[in-house]
Amino acid sequence: MEKRIENRFLHPVDLIYGDNDTFSPGQARNISAHGLLIQAEYQIFPINRKVKVILSIDSEPVSLNGIVCWNSEY
Repeated sequence: MEKRIENRFLHPVDLIYGDNDTFSPGQARNISAHGLLIQAEYQIFPINRKVKVILSIDSEPVSLNGIVCWNSEY
C-alpha cells in the first residue's frame, strides 16, 4: 500500500453538510489539503454529487464546496 505524503489532521471536527436547503450533522475526519472524510449518520450522497460543508475553525465558520469522490455504508 502506498503511504500518503500529505499531512493530515486526524481529530474529528463537527460540521454540517448538504446541498440546497437540506443539511445534516456529521464529523470530518482525516482532513488534508485535498479532501476529508465525512462520517455521516443520516444522509449519504451519491458519487459526483456537489455538496456544501460548513465547519468551525477557531470558532469561525468556514464554508467549503466539494464533490463526493466515494462513499460507503457500514
